[in-house]
Amino acid sequence: MTSADLTLMDSEFLPNVMGTVINLLALGLFVAGVMKVFQIAVTLNEIRDAVKDVRRSQNIAAPASSLAPLPATLSGDEMLRALDAELHLSADPEPVKPEIVNPR
Repeated sequence: MTSADLTLMDSEFLPNVMGTVINLLALGLFVAGVMKVFQIAVTLNEIRDAVKDVRRSQNIAAPASSLAPLPATLSGDEMLRALDAELHLSADPEPVKPEIVNPR
């Protein structure tokens, strides 16, 4: 080999190696991105299943004997009083009067 051949080889060797390294890095990034997309999809499916389980557990119907049928013509006050009586809370017929505070 002559010195001209070595110079030609050196000038082509470095760009080829750099191109190969860049191609391998790009391929690695692409594969990592695809894996991340699948990981996100699996996580979203797990979240969706968990939400379905929570909704399913909350949709357990109460026994029919515990629910008293209310007439459809009750006013808002009557419905609140019925709810209050059902929850065993003491109903205070007088509204609470606001206390006036002096700002000084």
